[in-house]
Amino acid sequence: MEEQIFNSMIQQGAFAALFVWMLFTTQKKNEQREEQYQKVIEKNQDVITKQA
Repeated sequence: MEEQIFNSMIQQGAFAALFVWMLFTTQKKNEQREEQYQKVIEKNQDVITKQA
């Protein structure tokens, strides 16, 4: 019984670790993408301001 519980905890722990890793990786990529979008928006705003 204890061995089954221990094995279950090990298996769930691996999935939890993978989930956390994927979460942080996704967050990091989203932050990088957001920074790029902000740069593009600033450039577009400069062009609009110059043309106005």
